[in-house]
Amino acid sequence: MTHHSREGKGFVAGGTTAGAGISATIGKMGLIGKFGGVSIGMLPVAVVGGVTGAAAYGALKALEEADATALNAAGLGTISGLGVSSLIGNMGLGLGGGAIAIGMIPLSVAGGVVGLGMYGLAKMLSYGNLEKKIYQNLLFLEQITQEYEEEKFWSSLEVEQELESLKGAVGFKTDSDSQDFAVMLFLPIAEKDGQEFSQKTLYDQQEIEELLRELKDKIENNNNVNFQDEIENLWKALQAQAAKQNSSAKELTKSEEIIAHWQCGYILQDHPSKINAIAISPDGQTLMSGSNDQTVKLWNLTTGKPIYTFFGLGGEVQTVAFSPDGEMIIAGGFDQRISAWKLATKQIFSAFFSLRSYQSHEGAIFSLAFTHNRQSIISASGDHKLKIWGGFTGQWKRTLNGHSDIVWSIAITPDSQMLVSGSADKTIGIWELESYKPPHFLQGHSGEVTAIAISPSGKFMISGSTDTTIKIWHLPTGELLKTLKGHTNSVLSLAISPDGETLVSASYQEIKLWCLSTKKLLQNLCGCSPIVFSPDGKILISGGYGNSIKVWYLTLGMISEQPITDVVNSGEWWEILRVPTNATAKQVKDAYRHLARQYHPDLNPDDEAIAKMQIINSAYEQFLQKPYDS
Repeated sequence: MTHHSREGKGFVAGGTTAGAGISATIGKMGLIGKFGGVSIGMLPVAVVGGVTGAAAYGALKALEEADATALNAAGLGTISGLGVSSLIGNMGLGLGGGAIAIGMIPLSVAGGVVGLGMYGLAKMLSYGNLEKKIYQNLLFLEQITQEYEEEKFWSSLEVEQELESLKGAVGFKTDSDSQDFAVMLFLPIAEKDGQEFSQKTLYDQQEIEELLRELKDKIENNNNVNFQDEIENLWKALQAQAAKQNSSAKELTKSEEIIAHWQCGYILQDHPSKINAIAISPDGQTLMSGSNDQTVKLWNLTTGKPIYTFFGLGGEVQTVAFSPDGEMIIAGGFDQRISAWKLATKQIFSAFFSLRSYQSHEGAIFSLAFTHNRQSIISASGDHKLKIWGGFTGQWKRTLNGHSDIVWSIAITPDSQMLVSGSADKTIGIWELESYKPPHFLQGHSGEVTAIAISPSGKFMISGSTDTTIKIWHLPTGELLKTLKGHTNSVLSLAISPDGETLVSASYQEIKLWCLSTKKLLQNLCGCSPIVFSPDGKILISGGYGNSIKVWYLTLGMISEQPITDVVNSGEWWEILRVPTNATAKQVKDAYRHLARQYHPDLNPDDEAIAKMQIINSAYEQFLQKPYDS
């Protein structure tokens, strides 16, 4: 029995004894009320005394530990007492021929005592369990401590035996000599060319024994030998062997090709409608999103939590952008206006008006971009025009005409000298921003050009189209270098990693990663347009199906002959089936059939098709178990 248990039982026993003593002194008692009369003997009074003792113990412990639970228990008991009083009305307590009226207040007090008594009993039981657990943990700690000491002892013994053996092998006579040799033999080699080698990776046991025998022979046959010089020569030999092995290791590493593999870290959900545009601040800390709900949201990329929401836009948001210095954000969409805010104060920046109009364009705005020096902002619209605005003032500078249909996408070269635009007229426009020369138009797509990206070097331009292809162009000459095929739907968004090695393309149903040097497909991701890289290239942000945003993180893995397959199990059932969260039953059914045609083992010979189909079936079953609108 623990100390706390004995103390609590003492309180209960004392209360019970006191109750029995009161009953013996007063004699028989009874309760009188509208329910009639009830005789009260010694046992009920003793029980009441025990409960009162437990209440006293509970009150004492609550004061010692400052535990607010006791107040909750007493309060609950008081409320129960009030309930009993209101239910049965006034009562009287008969005591040896006399009577005492019992109203609402005495019953509420009695209820509070009972509640506190239950708290006291619970405390007694919890102390017993706690101390039992503590005792068990102490036994376990003692056990692992003993095991550690034993392991330490045997390890020390093995090291001492090994040192004595080596000491004897080279004929050392003094403790200082053996210590110096042990230090030179077993400590890691000093850093050389930024690399540190461990003796375990330098040479095998046979080489060590051979070198030791060589040194021993020299010492025995020549008493005048410079011991320190011989040790240094031995050590140089060991270093040469280490360098040779390290060189071989380097060659092996070079022969292994490493690729970036992306995994979904988490999913952001706060917009009630589809997300059309995303951008990341220059410092990589803040994500911005624009949605059909006519709002722009800021997110903390570290925590995944929304920071701020901008309201007041008059239509669906189609494009967002950060200024290069991170001080301003802009957005555009179906309200035909460029909305801008100062990021630090969240105040709106009123500008971007066309001549004789309160609008920025005469059609919806589908793409916005800052020049890298922030001197200008470029906007592309459904009115077939591009406009140049002051990057700091928001004042209109000039209008670029040349496209005959909607301008879907724009990109600016890193030197801020050239603008590239993609249009529904199936052409790509190349414009010189600092001159008034007519644009040069590239043709090659059989569908609308919906996405444009420029490499960090400024030498290559990538275009995506509704014809489901991606084309790589040499920007200075306009030469078409390569056409990438693999998408089954319109390519709506493109992004190039900051190191210029990886291209990401997205449709409304899928994301693909390509190696720009080999032009090979690397990986398929379960997500959709829009897409953007973080400034350091370690995070990829994409749209999720419906109203979600996916945050992907970079990991490293060995390259394989086949691209890493689509991660269809990265999300909820609507993510797997690629539908909005509010999709109707018909939409979900159609999506399920579409995926089944891709991954059913009878139609797909891929080794992973069975596993994928099982995941898709499981997601569809989860949907069927939920209520839905038909």
